[in-house]
Amino acid sequence: MVSMRSLFAYFWQDPPRVVFFAVCCALVLVLSFRRPRDTFYTKLRDQIVLPSLLLTFLFLNPVSTHFLLPLMMETRILRFFWLVPISLLLGVTSAALLTKLPRKAARVLAAVGGTALVVLCVLGWPKWARRSYSVDNWYKIPQNVVELCDEIDRTAGEADRTAVFPQPLNLWVRQYDASIRQPFAWNHVEDEMAGSRDLYTMLVLERNQPLDLTALGRQAAASGLNYIVLAADANAYGSLTESGYREIFRTEAGPEPEINIYDKAYILYGREVSE
Repeated sequence: MVSMRSLFAYFWQDPPRVVFFAVCCALVLVLSFRRPRDTFYTKLRDQIVLPSLLLTFLFLNPVSTHFLLPLMMETRILRFFWLVPISLLLGVTSAALLTKLPRKAARVLAAVGGTALVVLCVLGWPKWARRSYSVDNWYKIPQNVVELCDEIDRTAGEADRTAVFPQPLNLWVRQYDASIRQPFAWNHVEDEMAGSRDLYTMLVLERNQPLDLTALGRQAAASGLNYIVLAADANAYGSLTESGYREIFRTEAGPEPEINIYDKAYILYGREVSE
């Protein structure tokens, strides 16, 4: 359900685009059935509109989303909708509608529309037409990652910068502080680090199952990891303390922790190595 809501929240950041997409789908369907001999609209319907509507139903339906999202990356779904069906359909349909206008009307519309676009770009778009993002740092990466890496940098020595981050935070760690070694980042596993495959299985491949913290702590310690990062609301049981890990830092939750994974609160556990 959380993934389904996050997908919907992502698309609804730009309501005019969503509404225009729905209008274009409706227009293509109407024109294709009213003019069945017009191969342009029938191909547009069969190759773009109908597959897009099917995918929209599948990925915004809580039942099908529950089974489909674990099989693929959520960001891949977002990029697919953004790059292929939506942008292509809006451009093709808009161009096709303009060609149906009389030449004089099309010129007037282009002149008025072009002037309006220039004015809006100069004076600024209204708030409802802008897509805004919360950028808390100059790196333009999740603030949680910055704070967690800074805490590791503050407490670790040069040879002690080994940590395991959950998906997708580990992808951003490499961009902010490449000196922090990880057993895996996104789908790349560091086979040179002992136990990296086991950690990848626990935290990624079995992420929809309850996490055994005791087993995680033992494996992380055996792999020589000095830090573990987990979401504060992680579905987990057991304890990391017997493996020598204790909570040393916690980030604050953002405004939308239920639908934005980067807005969750995260806990940094450090390992106490006995001498």
